[in-house]
Amino acid sequence: MRKVFLSTMLIGNNRPTKYVSQDFAVAGKNYAFPLSYILDGAVEEGDHICVVTAVNHGKEGTTNKAEENYLAYQEEVKQIVTGRKVDLEFVEIPIPAELNDHSSSSIFNAFFKKITEQIQDDDRLYCDVTFNLKPYSISMFVALAYGAKAVNNVKVENLIYAQKFTGAEKDGQRVDTSCIYDITGLFYLNELASHAEPGQREGMDELLKFIINE
Repeated sequence: MRKVFLSTMLIGNNRPTKYVSQDFAVAGKNYAFPLSYILDGAVEEGDHICVVTAVNHGKEGTTNKAEENYLAYQEEVKQIVTGRKVDLEFVEIPIPAELNDHSSSSIFNAFFKKITEQIQDDDRLYCDVTFNLKPYSISMFVALAYGAKAVNNVKVENLIYAQKFTGAEKDGQRVDTSCIYDITGLFYLNELASHAEPGQREGMDELLKFIINE
């Protein structure tokens, strides 16, 4: 069994960020990337860890922020697993240079396919849809849904999104605050909705009332 950590990489400046959460234990930790908090809590000695990251590439011969951030993320993950005796591998999924007027929507379908190709039997999936263009986040969400049904014994353990809000000053430096939300429930509600058929509205609404206790 592998534990697979999927995300799309931050494409802008990686400013100092304080992450908070009511869904996950983040106190006392100081990571630059939201998925690192989930990885830290999930990894156990002897695990096979596969870190799958979609990274935007600049024009040929240039390096952009996403590539720089990816290198920083790799180092952060390596530090987290140091001493835990795990089998660690990194898989990069290249995203073409920035979109333009001549780009085709088919690139998002191709991205979906690349994500599904990384999902194997018995995988436990942890996914972050915080960064990058929204179509990539949606493609990854759909790829998770596909993998969970099409591949044997796959389970989505965590799906997260980190929402930034008001920045603050600390020691003369701006520090952004970002809340990490657990949206795994939305993933499984989507799976439930996929089984609905025309005319089932009343029964499905009653089931949702049971599941969602407002």
